[in-house]
Amino acid sequence: MSTFEIRVVDPADESRLKPWWVAAHETNTDRPYDAYPGWEVTRARLTADDPEHDITLLAAYDGDEVVGTAELWFGLKDNLHLAELELLVPPRHRRRGAGTALLNDVERRIKEAGRTHLVTAAPSLPGADSDGTHFAAARGFANAHFEELKNLDLTQYGDGLDALAAEQGDLDGYRIVTFGVWAPDELVDGVCGLLSDFMDDVPLGELAFESSTWTPERLRAAERRREERGKVIFSAAAIAPDGAVAGLSDVGTTPPETTKAEIGLTMVGREHRGHGLGLAMKLATHRELRAAYPECQRVETGNAGVNQHMNAINERMGYRIVEDFHEYQKVL
Repeated sequence: MSTFEIRVVDPADESRLKPWWVAAHETNTDRPYDAYPGWEVTRARLTADDPEHDITLLAAYDGDEVVGTAELWFGLKDNLHLAELELLVPPRHRRRGAGTALLNDVERRIKEAGRTHLVTAAPSLPGADSDGTHFAAARGFANAHFEELKNLDLTQYGDGLDALAAEQGDLDGYRIVTFGVWAPDELVDGVCGLLSDFMDDVPLGELAFESSTWTPERLRAAERRREERGKVIFSAAAIAPDGAVAGLSDVGTTPPETTKAEIGLTMVGREHRGHGLGLAMKLATHRELRAAYPECQRVETGNAGVNQHMNAINERMGYRIVEDFHEYQKVL
């Protein structure tokens, strides 16, 4: 087994950040689609201020070459007991110990910070294992949650979305409003309420995430960060007959990578379900996306395997499973 040097990478030092990104991006070579963001998008995200998270970038070096990367997240507003990790080793550098060296360094940092839970994830082809799933199991992680990663091919199913929207009725008196990054002032309190309920409503398996509290100030700060990073968001809210915000969905893309987009979240308040709002909101955001960026070819999303309602919506829209997504947890 080789000996690797683990170094902290300063995002402001492009001479260090670029090789870190190259190694991280190379992990796409054994996945069925280009899942890792490009250089410009990654640089913008990692060099922007983020008061919500303390992010540490680590690289495993073999001489002057980066052979593995880690991105370690500590939440600063909630889930203060927990750390999140993305650990990536390009296929040609695996089984030499770079991943283990990075994980050992990460676990040391987590313990020093007083955090008790580490969450990470590994994709695999549907129904199969992968190098990532084997690595997690061998290093003491428990398989805590399972999702399916799905892609919508807009070149094949885009026109069908219009036909699907035409089939919808009057939504039992509910209405859909669309907006961009910034929620309209009159919807802010309702949006904050939905976001505060999100962790309690979304299937999380055995993951130790706790609920969060969203205030108007926190929402506006998050919207400002999205805008500063160049993220373009197409949002939709479902409004109940009494004016309450009943649901929220969004899809976003980041120039210059406008041939692909990803769904941020879709949720409907418990008391408002059963009216077709989830599908209506998603169709509305996808319509806005396609109008603004007709070159967009693919939309990515992920859903828990047990979330039957959302899975049915995605299937109707044309989303197809491309990978399994295993989320792992380790108690330190």
